[in-house]
Amino acid sequence: EKLGKGNEYKCEKCKAAVQATKRFLISHVPSVLAVQLKRFDFTPSGTRVKLSKKVSFPETLNLAKYLSPEANSCGTYELYGVLVHQGKSINSGHYYSYCKIDGSWRRFDDSSVSAVRASEALSSGGYILFYTSNPHTQPYLPSLLLPPKPSPLGNRALRG
Repeated sequence: EKLGKGNEYKCEKCKAAVQATKRFLISHVPSVLAVQLKRFDFTPSGTRVKLSKKVSFPETLNLAKYLSPEANSCGTYELYGVLVHQGKSINSGHYYSYCKIDGSWRRFDDSSVSAVRASEALSSGGYILFYTSNPHTQPYLPSLLLPPKPSPLGNRALRG
């Protein structure tokens, strides 16, 4: 941000108001980064409306240029979750999500779980994005969200 006329920086040495550039650097990055995109706004009359503008987001997010030299990470994140609101209003609609599990994307919609291509998750119009700094360590997912593992006993495991 440029600080200029009417918003100058006061120099600590000479005490004069000077033009300057202000920036923030991140020194500690989280292992999981949640990013909320602005999908709702107020009209001049005060009514809340849903924003439908297309927003693209990357599968890999690199924050390196925003990190301080003392940062605890290289700042690279991998997308693993997307939350989507479907509907025209903030007062109604339907929520569903995409999650990357073991390298494959899945859509979670109420009681339905289906495999999807990455391109579907990336073009979904999501409004909350979940990134992880270590894609090899999958964030905790309750076992009920994961596909069932085959039993070593086969169908015999179901019999008493």
